[in-house]
Amino acid sequence: RRNVRNEELEKWFRDLQQRIKNLTFDGQGDTLLLGRKVTSLVQALEQVQDYHEISQQRQILHFLSDSRGLLQSMVHTVNLNEQTLHTIATVADLSYAWKALGAYEQTMHALLAQSPDSVKGLRALFLKLASILQAPLRRIRQAGNSAHCELVSGYYSARLVQFMRSTLQEIPRLLFGLLGRISEQTAAKPDRFGSRITLVELSDYARLSEAARQEVGTLTQR
Repeated sequence: RRNVRNEELEKWFRDLQQRIKNLTFDGQGDTLLLGRKVTSLVQALEQVQDYHEISQQRQILHFLSDSRGLLQSMVHTVNLNEQTLHTIATVADLSYAWKALGAYEQTMHALLAQSPDSVKGLRALFLKLASILQAPLRRIRQAGNSAHCELVSGYYSARLVQFMRSTLQEIPRLLFGLLGRISEQTAAKPDRFGSRITLVELSDYARLSEAARQEVGTLTQR
């Protein structure tokens, strides 16, 4: 069925987009006000799902769910105090984990295959891996030996880049695997019909075609 443009719904989403852009946070005093605004936005995103044009679109429902999650994460983030941030920085320090990273590489690959959103977690991990450079360089900097500092920094940087490449190369492999599975969905391609087709043949084709489209939709959302 051909999609019909709903201008009122489009205007509503653009207004909601502007409300989200206007969100500001100037300090702990704005936490309560920001929480109320975000709660209102989340409720609006939940209610709009009941519209027929949206409830039938799995991709749009997926985007709405992601938007609600990001807004809720925003509120959780601004509620963090200095003590909590300091605790998180201490716990997330990975300078001790240099030799343990290789053992978790296959686990990271499995996590990427299971949940594409885990890429966001990998980004945070790679940022924290920079702390590995600080431990071996701390004493060298204190001694003022710039030549050794450059050599050691280059060595550990190369090792980190190698680990990151080894982890991220799993992403294109997964993508091409999904594309291969999508290309195998041949049920939506009808065989050559004769000049006449029976109702049974038409019903079977429609059923298989619908199942294939649903499978393709599921794979493209991964």
